[in-house]
Amino acid sequence: MDVLIDSPIVKNTTTSNGELYQSVIDYPNGDEKYIIVKVTWEVDGDDDDDDDESYVINDDDSDDDYDDGYDDDRDTKKKPQQPQQPQQQAAVPPPESLKIFNTLKNDALQMQTRYVLVSTDLEYHSDIYNWYKKKLYALCAQYNRAAAASTSSKYNCSTKCLGGGIITIDTKNKTIKTYGQSMGFGPPKMDLLENIINSIYTNNSWKTSITITDYIRG
Repeated sequence: MDVLIDSPIVKNTTTSNGELYQSVIDYPNGDEKYIIVKVTWEVDGDDDDDDDESYVINDDDSDDDYDDGYDDDRDTKKKPQQPQQPQQQAAVPPPESLKIFNTLKNDALQMQTRYVLVSTDLEYHSDIYNWYKKKLYALCAQYNRAAAASTSSKYNCSTKCLGGGIITIDTKNKTIKTYGQSMGFGPPKMDLLENIINSIYTNNSWKTSITITDYIRG
């Protein structure tokens, strides 16, 4: 399958050094801005653990468990309740529809830090960043709601923009070109930009021209 079909187009690759790269491109052709986003994940477990031991006087009525001489309590020793054993909960993989949130089958990679090239038809690099965060957080929340019945764990994600520039995509000739830099976020690191694009697209017979120039767009 070609890497530029769906909208948005999502593609993953894991390099030999173990870094996870992803691209999310929301237009088929042309000259648009791009950003590089670092996405990190963490899992919140069940925070409802009760560390206080519960003691109840053994009685046969439905009073308030006070040994006050006005009920039929017969055992004045307080006995600790047996703690309930937590049920083992299996990890729930995200639904297939949540492609931006996670397109990985491997559970070990689901929570791995990733570097994402994001591009869509918006005026400013900051707009692209907000667009991606909105999509990402909405899908994360959707997954947590879907998984709530099966697990108490929740995914949380955080993002950081590492710079941006301009990207030109020609699907007919299968070429990708980058240049310029973001006024607000500055340029990304050249080696990171090269690693993302080359590791994702060169294996699919795309020709790349990756540069960072002094030309600035907002």
